[in-house]
Amino acid sequence: MSPSTRDYYALPGTGLGYPVDEPGNVPVNVGLRNAYYGLYATDTIDLTKKLSLTLGGRFNIAQIALHNERGYDPNAAPGGLNGSHYYQHFNPSVGMAYALTRAVTLYGSWSVQNAAPTPAELSCASPLDSCALANFMSGDPALKQIVSQNFQAGLRGTFVVGGLNFLSIQADVYDDETRDDIEFLQSPYNPQGNGYFSNIGSVHRRGGDLAAQFDSAKWHLYASYSRVQATYGASFIERSNSPNADASGNITVNSGDFLPGVPKNLIKFGADYKITPRWSVGFSGTAQTGSYLYGDAANLDKPLPGYALIDLNTRYSVTPHLTLFGSIDNVTDQRYYVYGTYSSVGGVYVAQAPNYSNPRSYSIGAPVAVTAGMKLTF
Repeated sequence: MSPSTRDYYALPGTGLGYPVDEPGNVPVNVGLRNAYYGLYATDTIDLTKKLSLTLGGRFNIAQIALHNERGYDPNAAPGGLNGSHYYQHFNPSVGMAYALTRAVTLYGSWSVQNAAPTPAELSCASPLDSCALANFMSGDPALKQIVSQNFQAGLRGTFVVGGLNFLSIQADVYDDETRDDIEFLQSPYNPQGNGYFSNIGSVHRRGGDLAAQFDSAKWHLYASYSRVQATYGASFIERSNSPNADASGNITVNSGDFLPGVPKNLIKFGADYKITPRWSVGFSGTAQTGSYLYGDAANLDKPLPGYALIDLNTRYSVTPHLTLFGSIDNVTDQRYYVYGTYSSVGGVYVAQAPNYSNPRSYSIGAPVAVTAGMKLTF
């Protein structure tokens, strides 16, 4: 679309021009056509009896087209919703595995992945023409595709522990760096709650995992631990309702700040025991440390508290086709939060909730719950 058919505004202090479509919200009818193509090849070569090498590559093409099916609208820029986007990328991969013993294997890999923006992201990519819903359609500037590089190394093994008892272990470390990551940001130029998708630079995820599993005739035991450091690799400014925002309602996210909603530590564990060949009982547990609220990418506020949950379960096989089951979730009735963000306490909300002064909004986790039922297979 030629710039002469649309209005362009510049964000103050940036010199960047963003197109703005029709004022306000008007009905739209947009046809979408997504075409994704891929050509790939992979092969594993045994270099020695203990060492194998895997090489691979994939060439991806994504074509995303948006077409305004309402035709001419006197209140909108003609054809402003039309758009055609083309992305391509070659993703190589290489991996190696070395058998330290018959039971233990050491492995490592490096790979590249890409992800093209979705139609919803492409149609909501301007702070001056933001949207109240992620699937709102407007004609906006193109976004860059996401490209990540991943390195992983670790070991895994399975051991026989007397008779038919098996112990499996796995440990690995990883490092993943994503370029041109896409986030949904709050717009400073549109009504409260509206936002837009934007490339925010690189995001770095690094960490490690430990896992063990034991199986015998009567027992199934497992436990795992994950550690992740998810941080921003670039600095940017975003709008936020955080009480720590500046006078303009902005926060400055710096390289090294942690991503909201991602706990640094996660533990999972559980056990199942067969009382009889037909009846089993067990439990499972999850524990995690806190995470920062969405809207606090600058890590200026205290994070959500961590929590631990315990669930109980039982199963009884009446026949090979009929099973009775029951469970108690969150048996300790732990009070916890699964999500946190900020809401506005000013503007139109003053009249609706005059005593509302805390901008923090939490999503409470499910309380204790009891379930019972039966499963019939044919």
